[in-house]
Amino acid sequence: MSKFYAAKYLYLLLTFLLLTGPLPIAASPCTLTDAAFRDASGIRGLAGKTQVPCLLYNKKKIRQHLLEIVDTKISPEKIRYEEMYFKALGIIPRDYNYKDGVINLYVSQLGGYYDAERNHYVMASWLPESLQHGIAVHELTHALQDQYYNLDSFMDVTTLSSDTLLAHSALVEGDASAVMADYVRRLERKPGIETADDVEALVSQTIMGTSMIAEQSKAPKSLLSLMLFPYTSGLRFVHVLLKSGGYEALDGAFANPPNSSRDILHPHLYLQGETSRVIIPEEQMTTGKNSEVLLSDEVGEYTVRVMFEALGYTEKRATSFAEGWVADRILVLKNDRGQPELLWKSLWKSSQEAQEFCSALSVLKKHDKNVSISKQNQAVILKINPLE
Repeated sequence: MSKFYAAKYLYLLLTFLLLTGPLPIAASPCTLTDAAFRDASGIRGLAGKTQVPCLLYNKKKIRQHLLEIVDTKISPEKIRYEEMYFKALGIIPRDYNYKDGVINLYVSQLGGYYDAERNHYVMASWLPESLQHGIAVHELTHALQDQYYNLDSFMDVTTLSSDTLLAHSALVEGDASAVMADYVRRLERKPGIETADDVEALVSQTIMGTSMIAEQSKAPKSLLSLMLFPYTSGLRFVHVLLKSGGYEALDGAFANPPNSSRDILHPHLYLQGETSRVIIPEEQMTTGKNSEVLLSDEVGEYTVRVMFEALGYTEKRATSFAEGWVADRILVLKNDRGQPELLWKSLWKSSQEAQEFCSALSVLKKHDKNVSISKQNQAVILKINPLE
């Protein structure tokens, strides 16, 4: 994982960690950092511009700083509104503690981090030294990305929606995962992953290993899926690009990045240049004269898929319902009675796909009497007023 960013979704925020406060030790595995940086540079084809300092952290310090940074980067109100609409859409259970649960999930998955603000690499002190070099290759690929593409700008939470941030994080993490995989293959005297037909074995290993650890944190499958997306779907996306033009194709992707999870899920469309997207402005949505916007974002195709799986649909049906996605805008508003309400407008490729989405979404009415859903041609509008 890379830097801790103030993203609009808490789970996405924690995909980019910023940790401070090194733990003093007598003998540090950080001595391998220079060699790992050279390995990453050689595989990625980008010469390191500056060396990257390494620090070592323990779990207690990490959790402490996670809480501190969440408290300073995201207001309690924003976290509360995110939690409310995640629960309203069925993405997480209504009795789940969103903030504590997500932090526990991420602490259980920690391995190492590149801090793009302070330009140093953070190594997890509890991992065996035998694992540290490969993880360092992954994390120091982020250092190369930062030196060439400016991760602060690439993950600009002030201008990008959560769905765009999810897409960008998939490129960032997919790139680093590919470099790490190629490092292992070099040790085994095998060619790079661009020669492989697919990367499903690597994806399965990631899912299996993470799921076993996540069971201990009792996290909902939906949050685990969202957390894994940059690594699993990101690696699939990057693999397609590698087969089309090697690591130079990834340089091109940073110059012309995917801007939605749809691009990541359908890399052939991205390669064909179909990356333009429709933006639904807040002003086009009926909010009422006295409504105040508390939260505005885009959900995106992948989170729609995750939502339907959380609502009880099979993976196949959830994927089918989400594939026609074109655009969306979700708002949490304060109505004229001072209560929060939810307004979600989505656009679909065809009227039929809009109807399928509308019908599938109707399951929410079984759990919330405040839900209303309407369809207008290729648009579907969901309202929950008030949002409880």
